[in-house]
Amino acid sequence: MSRRFGTLRELPSGRFQASFIAPDGLRVNAPVTFASHADAATWLTTQQTDIIRGTWKRDDRGRMTLRTYSIKWLGGRTDLKPRTSALYAGLLDRHMSAYDLTCSGWYGLTCRCSACSGCHVGGGVAAGDEVHAVA
Repeated sequence: MSRRFGTLRELPSGRFQASFIAPDGLRVNAPVTFASHADAATWLTTQQTDIIRGTWKRDDRGRMTLRTYSIKWLGGRTDLKPRTSALYAGLLDRHMSAYDLTCSGWYGLTCRCSACSGCHVGGGVAAGDEVHAVA
């Protein structure tokens, strides 16, 4: 039986990925993969219900530009000596000012999305690219 809302697909790992087209026309992937088809379908049903009720909101938690993340990361590094902190800040200003990369829970320049299959790894990232983190 085909679904009327969203898509489910089984990944090579045996887990299931759920996604749907949001009211704004953009695809939304579930924030996690699911152990069973039923769990993924339940997540999709919940999202559809929220859309119908008018309570659905895009989950943008953890999404920020790489530059913003880097500044926050550097600010939280209390273990750095002032000179090291200043060096890092200078490097960020010098090398990151031209980029506006979007990160989702940033852990590194590694992509797990199906669209790029890790193409950012070692290949560089262009301004405006969206980088998805690997947990």
